[in-house]
Amino acid sequence: MAKVLIVNLEGKIGGAETSLLLLIKHLQNNHTISVACPGNSPLSEILGKMKTRMYELTNPTKHRYTSIRNLRYWFRTYRRLIQIIKQENPDIIHANSFYAGLPCVFAALFTRKKLVVHARDLMNSKLLIRFISAFCLKIIATSHNLKNDLIRKGVNNKKISVIHNGTDESDTYDNIYKNTKKDYFVFANVGQFVPWKKQINFLKASSLALKDIPDCRFALIGDDIFGRDFDYKMSIFNHTLFSPIKERIDFWGWQKDMKTVWPKIDCLVHCADREPFGRSIIEAMAHKIPVIAVNSYGPSEIIHNGNTGILVQPDDITELSEAMKTIYKNNRYANKLACAGYDKVASYFKAENTAKKVHELYDELSS
Repeated sequence: MAKVLIVNLEGKIGGAETSLLLLIKHLQNNHTISVACPGNSPLSEILGKMKTRMYELTNPTKHRYTSIRNLRYWFRTYRRLIQIIKQENPDIIHANSFYAGLPCVFAALFTRKKLVVHARDLMNSKLLIRFISAFCLKIIATSHNLKNDLIRKGVNNKKISVIHNGTDESDTYDNIYKNTKKDYFVFANVGQFVPWKKQINFLKASSLALKDIPDCRFALIGDDIFGRDFDYKMSIFNHTLFSPIKERIDFWGWQKDMKTVWPKIDCLVHCADREPFGRSIIEAMAHKIPVIAVNSYGPSEIIHNGNTGILVQPDDITELSEAMKTIYKNNRYANKLACAGYDKVASYFKAENTAKKVHELYDELSS
C-alpha cells in the first residue's frame, strides 16, 4: 500500500477532475490517498464528501499557465507543496496534469520523492515537456496517440504508460429512463468552450444538415469554466447570432451532473481533432447514445468507425453533416452503433480497470 499525494491545480470540475475523482474512488481502499488542490472549490467539496484527506493550494489566476504574470503563483504553489510534502511524507507524488507537474518537479527534487505525471492534455511547449519528463519516473498517457505525441517531443518511450480513462456510467444505465419521449431529435456537443474543442464546426455542420433534417435541435453543453477563453466563448455566441438555424440552437450551460442530461440527447457530436482522450465520448456511449467524432488522437482509439460510432476527418464540415443526417435518418443503424458503443465501454473503459492499472504502477514504484 503506497502513500500518494495527488496534486491538481484547478478547483473547478472539468474532464481531468472527473477522471481524478473516479480514480480516487477506486484507489483509496488500496492506497492512502491525499489531494492538494484549491480550497473552497467544487473539487474540494466533493473530496470532503469522499472523506479524502486534503491540503489547500492557491487558486490559479485567469492568465495562461505559461504567462510570465504567473511567476508569483508558481512560486507560492511550489512553496506550499514543500510544506505539504514535509507534513504528509508521501511515497509518491502524482501530478494530475503536465502543468501540475511543473511545481511538482521542483518539490519532488527538493524532497527526494518519486514523481508520476498524468498527461491529460496536449502541451505545445517541447521545452516544458522535456524538462518535466526528465525529472519524473513515470508518465501516464490517456491514449496511445498522446504517447506518440510525447515521444515526438522528446520524451523517453520507456517512461510512458498508456492508461485510458474510465467511467462508471454504464453501471447506472436505466433503459426505461433512457427511452423517455422527446419532442425533438437532439444533437449535442459537450465540452469546455476552448478553441481546440471546435464547437463552431458543430454549428456549421448543423446548419448544413438541417436542410434535410428540419425537425432537430442542436444543444451546446459547456462553458469557459476556467475563465481563460472568454474571446472564444463570445465567438461561439456571435456565430450563433448570425446562423440561419439560430432558432434551433440551445445553450444548456455547464452541467455539474450529466446523468440527468444524457437521456435528453439522441446523438453526441464531438468535433475536437486534438482531443487527448474524450471523456464525454465514453460517457455518451455508456448511455447508449450514438457518437460522431473526429478520426484523430483519443477518439480514434475509442471508436471503431462504423461499428461503435462514426469517425470523420478533421474540419470536414460536409462529412460531419452527412454523418449527422445518417444517424437521424437510419434509426436501426444508430441503435446498432449505440448498443455496440455501450458494450465496448462496459468491457474496456471501466473506471475500476483504469484504477487497477494505476494501482499496479504505484506498486511497481513502491517496490
